Amino acid sequence: MRFRKDANVNANDFYGPGAGVNAKFFQSPSGNVRCGIDFDDPQIPSGCQASTSVRSNTGVTCLNRGNSVYSTQLISGAAVSKCVNQPFFVGGSGNPGQDTVGGRVLQYGQIISVGGTTCESAAVGISCWANSVGFTLARDRNDTYDPGYGQR
Repeated sequence: MRFRKDANVNANDFYGPGAGVNAKFFQSPSGNVRCGIDFDDPQIPSGCQASTSVRSNTGVTCLNRGNSVYSTQLISGAAVSKCVNQPFFVGGSGNPGQDTVGGRVLQYGQIISVGGTTCESAAVGISCWANSVGFTLARDRNDTYDPGYGQR
């Protein structure tokens, strides 16, 4: 698998609030994977989190509930798997109870790209990459990719 690079959605259509900060938020068609990229606060990395996933290929194991759900983030030229306890990458999470929690759906085959980060929604999960590193996160997949993997 090589990462595609050409966006086919307008990233600004995905802009909105999250838990105290704005970004481009989106989610998988199933709603299991939720992502945020291009945060207003440059200290917050782009990434995704899953309500349910599997142990990452780097060995990170989370509980899939409460304060331990799977997340992968693009940090300083690396894709890093972590367990998170807050809705870091969940759009609308600052307004619980609204129909927008999670952000707009990024339909299968759609690609969003902004600020050097590109993400694609597919049946196998949501894949994101930047600077030749990336990840795929889904209910049954949790993989990070080394530098150079997505290069053409």
